[in-house]
Amino acid sequence: LGVDAMFLLIHTFSTQTQLDICYQDQVGEVLRKAGVSVVTTALCNVAAFLAAALIPIPALRAFCFQAAILTGMNLFSMLLLFPAMIALDVRRVFAGKLDILFCLK
Repeated sequence: LGVDAMFLLIHTFSTQTQLDICYQDQVGEVLRKAGVSVVTTALCNVAAFLAAALIPIPALRAFCFQAAILTGMNLFSMLLLFPAMIALDVRRVFAGKLDILFCLK
């Protein structure tokens, strides 16, 4: 759960870089194009786990509640933390720095 959101955001970002958009606006455009899909998928997963929490088995009910909370936190990280990491990578690329040793040029 959540890896599909990462793949979708990265794929949208990779197709975005071929267009003529300044690097300051690229992450915003990625979220504008792919953000609705990420939110829809995550909310459907949360709803499915909450619906499954109606099962009368206590251990399964606890698992479903925990999975729903975890999926909600994953949505939070996919919309706030992961785009920030993409923005830092865009800044690194346009500064001409290396991938692993980003403190060197």
